[in-house]
Amino acid sequence: MNTTIPSLISTTTPLDSTQGPPSDPKDFSEFVDESTHHNVGDVSKEVNPNQPVQEVIGKQEDKAVFCLRMVVMLVLLGAAVGVSTSVYLFLDNGEKAAFEDQFDSDAAKVIEETGKTLDNTLGPADALLVNLVAHSRTLPKRLPNQTTAFPFVTLPSFGLQATKMLRNSKGFNLYVAPKLEQEQVPEWKTFINETHKTWIDEGLAVAETDPDYDGLIYKAYKNRTCPDLYTWGGQVVDLPRPDVGFYLPKVMEYPIVTGAGSRNGCPYNVDMARASRETSKVMNMMKTQRKAAIGQFSNINFNRSDPVQEQQYLALIGFYSLFLPKEEDPSEPICSIMMPIFDAVDTVYLDDSSRASPEDFVGFFGLSIQFKAWIRNILPEKSNGIIVVAEQSCGAAIPFTYRIDGAQTTYLGTGDHHDPKYDHMVRSVVLQALTDPNVFDHGTSYTGVPLAADFCPITINIYPSQDMEDNHRTNTPLYLTIVAAGIFVFTSLVFVCYDFLVERRQRKVMDRAVASGAIVSSLFPQEVAQKLYEENKAKFQKEEQQRNYKSGQVPGLHSLPLVNDMNQIAQLHPECTVFFADLAGFTAWSAKRQPTEVFQLLETLYGEFDKIADRRRVFKVETIGDCYVAITGCPKPQNTHAVIMCRFARDCMNRMTEVTAELSDSLGEDTATLGFRVGLHSGPVTAGVLRGQKARFQLFGDTVNTAARMESNGVKGRIHISQSTADSLMAQNKGDWLSERQDKITAKGKGVMTTYFVTPRSAGTLTTESVVSHRSGFGSNTFGSIEEGMEGIPELHVNTMEV
Repeated sequence: MNTTIPSLISTTTPLDSTQGPPSDPKDFSEFVDESTHHNVGDVSKEVNPNQPVQEVIGKQEDKAVFCLRMVVMLVLLGAAVGVSTSVYLFLDNGEKAAFEDQFDSDAAKVIEETGKTLDNTLGPADALLVNLVAHSRTLPKRLPNQTTAFPFVTLPSFGLQATKMLRNSKGFNLYVAPKLEQEQVPEWKTFINETHKTWIDEGLAVAETDPDYDGLIYKAYKNRTCPDLYTWGGQVVDLPRPDVGFYLPKVMEYPIVTGAGSRNGCPYNVDMARASRETSKVMNMMKTQRKAAIGQFSNINFNRSDPVQEQQYLALIGFYSLFLPKEEDPSEPICSIMMPIFDAVDTVYLDDSSRASPEDFVGFFGLSIQFKAWIRNILPEKSNGIIVVAEQSCGAAIPFTYRIDGAQTTYLGTGDHHDPKYDHMVRSVVLQALTDPNVFDHGTSYTGVPLAADFCPITINIYPSQDMEDNHRTNTPLYLTIVAAGIFVFTSLVFVCYDFLVERRQRKVMDRAVASGAIVSSLFPQEVAQKLYEENKAKFQKEEQQRNYKSGQVPGLHSLPLVNDMNQIAQLHPECTVFFADLAGFTAWSAKRQPTEVFQLLETLYGEFDKIADRRRVFKVETIGDCYVAITGCPKPQNTHAVIMCRFARDCMNRMTEVTAELSDSLGEDTATLGFRVGLHSGPVTAGVLRGQKARFQLFGDTVNTAARMESNGVKGRIHISQSTADSLMAQNKGDWLSERQDKITAKGKGVMTTYFVTPRSAGTLTTESVVSHRSGFGSNTFGSIEEGMEGIPELHVNTMEV
């Protein structure tokens, strides 16, 4: 009987270079195309078996030419650096200029749109006051000495007009505070008790139906009567504030929230003349200069480290939160716009207040608004990262910062949060001056009472941010610089293009040679693979000679060397042990399984057996179906070949039990019932390669056939060995492993035979052979069995557990 192993060597089909490097790259002539035979032939003649092909090819390179070309490349590189740097600086400066231009454009847009928004805030207030004064002209005068109906004026449908006015002006609260003299107080109490319920009920009704209002609606105001004048603290006021000289009772408010802020809960009659220490200054300015004013940002002018001021701050924030939209933050800067109301007989001084006299002052109008309302929704989506820092000169003069990203405006908090590196790009403007067409001509349509630019001026400073610069400073200069440098690099590559192509071709040849060598080394013993390499090299040299004589012709079959002309690769190995094993019950088991399940079992088992073979220095020959064939003592002699093979058989049998148990869950419970039947026989074996298509490494001889008979006549779960193998074990002092089989077997071609079952022990003697076996190496470099022999140093014995 002979056994074979398939070979992946093909004389007609080159291997792909991705299959891995050969263990011996000495001969790769079989796997190159004809166009490179002359180069590869030269290389193959110089290959040292102990030297990598890469090193041989590297020595052939012309270093002088390489150095010369490197000098040229360095010159080109210097030119590339100079040109690339110039390109980069030019483009980068262009982007920097574009960023600055974009900021200038955005800053101008912010200023212009803020001015328009401020106009849109003042315009609706102006219209409401015109209606109020015009309506007062239709009312009778309640006191004999009156020249105007004020202060005894309420505006019909005030809630509806106020709602529209707030929507257009972007404010969130408004009120009217008429001028009330001391002698008018008795009549005022009568008037307010008669009229307050009308505008309060109307305001509450409008608030309930206003889709834009989601704040407090305090219905208890309907039944609340407040005849006296009060301070915010709820104290009754008997006399006007001395530095003002008259009262300013708060009436006609929308939304009606004053009662929630005052301590006595009155929704009207709070004296606004006592609302601030700056009231007298504001009133004097409005009467004498006849201009409107923007008051202090009331919710940021607190020293919050002071417990008293902290309480006042929290109370104010809570008050604002009652009527601000839910999405708005009441801690953001809030101010009031105060517009004077002037009235005189037959004249309305709104379009030209300079004609009015202080005696025509009849009260003022108040509008609460967030600063953010003026700078929101003013830039296109692409304009991002604009920083706005505002600071008011009066009060605590605390700056605050916003960031504008397109239509979105974000409050960054109090303090100046701009990046100081952009100080040189600042654009500044005074908010109040934006309504003056002589200063900023942005198509203003507001012609009412002008804002006082010198009263609590609000300076707006506009800066870019790092994010804005990053949006404009792209990688384009870098990319174009790379392109410019790439042109020089490409020019440089022209000088070395030929070497590159040759190197790539040689690399391809080398990779294929390395891959083919690795496959051959994995299929054949080292000695056999070496002979195949040498033979292949000789065949290539003959083909090369024939091509020299027949240029341009493809050699026929007669030109190839005959197999019989070659030296035969065969050798007699006098002392070997052959291992045959198969799976007991496999045929019935596999009949009930899918092909994938059959292969899953066999691949798992054979893979585990291969690991054991590598560790035990056993040479795997092949697998035929469920039969596994291996040998020891071949191709390298092993004095303890029988001992090694018995331990290998034992390990395989143990691992077989573990693997089938593990696979029983996925392949069925009967998988665990599969058994392992092993047969061993020792003797001489002839081993070699029969060349041709699909060349194979084969075993010949009676030893192979007898080992197969040992397996076929074996017993499931036992290691069945012949007399020859038993004699080898006894020669190695392993007689205690043996138990003679009680019944004789009759083997085909052998007759009646006495055989044994062997049970290798788990402990033994460490011999010096294990040392040499590890040092000489066969297959893997792992230690494997420490009992493998090396006679010649019999005096070295160490009692230890077997690996």
